[in-house]
Amino acid sequence: MAISPGGRYRYATSESSKVGQQEGTLSTIDVHRAERTPAQSVISKVAAGWSPVRVAATKSAVFVTTRKSDALLGFSAPDLVSDPSAALLADVQIGQAPVAFTLLDHDHLVMVADSNRFAAAGAHPD
Repeated sequence: MAISPGGRYRYATSESSKVGQQEGTLSTIDVHRAERTPAQSVISKVAAGWSPVRVAATKSAVFVTTRKSDALLGFSAPDLVSDPSAALLADVQIGQAPVAFTLLDHDHLVMVADSNRFAAAGAHPD
C-alpha cells in the first residue's frame, strides 16, 4: 500500500481479484471515509495487470509493478478518483517479474528490481 502526498488517499494492490483469476487490481481508498464508514471507503478499483505487487504515489501519478505481467504501470492520481476508466497512462514492459522500485530525480526516474524468483533461470513465470 501507499499513501498519497497529503494523506487523503491510500492505494492498495490485490494480486488477484477473484479465485482462479490472475489479473489483480489497484484500489483507491478515501482515508477519511475509512475512519468513519469503512464499507464505503473504496472509491475506485481498476485492473492492474497480473500480480500487482508494489505501489508508490506522487501528487500526479500512482505507479504499480506487476510481477506476472513484467510491467510497470502508471496511473493518473486525479483520474483514479474522478474517472477511473481513463486513469491508466502507461504500461511499460520491463524485466522479468518486477517487484521493488523506487522513484528518483524528483519522481522523474524509476528504478525497478526484477526478481524472477518463482521460475527456473531463463524461464518465464506462468
